[in-house]
Amino acid sequence: MQAYFYFNYVINTNNSEKYLFDLKPFFQAFTNWETSINIAKRLAKGDQKLFLVPVAGTKNFYLFISTKTNEAFQKVIANDETINTSDLLTELKKDEQNANVGFAAYVLFDEERNLFVYASRQGAPSLSVFKNYVNAILPQIGVGGFEFKMDELTHNMEKMAAAELPYMGSTSIRVDSLNPLYNLIADHLFPDADDRKDVEEIEITLKPSPRQNIRTSVRSSILKLKDQGLLSIRINGKKDGEMDNKQKEFRVTELGPITEVLNSFDTTYIYSEMQKFLDENKLVGKKYKQHVSHHEFGDDDLIDLTRFYDVEEWRSR
Repeated sequence: MQAYFYFNYVINTNNSEKYLFDLKPFFQAFTNWETSINIAKRLAKGDQKLFLVPVAGTKNFYLFISTKTNEAFQKVIANDETINTSDLLTELKKDEQNANVGFAAYVLFDEERNLFVYASRQGAPSLSVFKNYVNAILPQIGVGGFEFKMDELTHNMEKMAAAELPYMGSTSIRVDSLNPLYNLIADHLFPDADDRKDVEEIEITLKPSPRQNIRTSVRSSILKLKDQGLLSIRINGKKDGEMDNKQKEFRVTELGPITEVLNSFDTTYIYSEMQKFLDENKLVGKKYKQHVSHHEFGDDDLIDLTRFYDVEEWRSR
């Protein structure tokens, strides 16, 4: 399961002003079921039947769950006072074919920064679903004119850095007509085609035998490629110190998401690893700072939103 990183902020939809709004106390109040259970139930009544629930014994860590059946929906909302995370976790640990609650995505918010890590197992709601869910809370509490934004942290790898990866597996290379490789292939395969100009791009894949490292071939290809007309290089590989881990996708020239790998669906493991990612991934820290400096943020108090840090504000909604 892949984990992705997001920078979150709020935008005033009336004037496009941006603000560094802290979602953590907002979600803490929202998931205090004593005052907000009815809102949670209303939000869950869409086609996907979505629930955001905190994990007991953790901090700023949530399951974002999509139920699969009306029976599961009724089971989750059976209690008028709370949503039992422990029961949900028990169901999720069952064999997926037999589980009757659904599938979970995992969300951990950084303690200090407007940053969170999101991992979605197969069948679980994607980040776009999560963002829509969070924004759907606002009309439920009578707040208009604001939108929660969540920008994915992305990066690319320099060609020389990519060429030094110690392990390289399947690699795709994409070029257009400005690159010599395009013309080399086109001249060989369809030199006289009357629609050659309509072949916008050419993509080739270097595919290894099972579990083989084709570093020499990939490295040679990377270093020989001219930059002009080079649209992308995507390498499934490993960095130094990660040879025992699964392969990651490294992108050269084009931007791709910063990712980490989670090797288990155990919730305690996921919480620990996500915390480690936020604390130790230097690239995430660097890209976060770039996002903060790239935008210009207002310093208004946003009372319309921050008053919902108080659990009592949810009671009459």
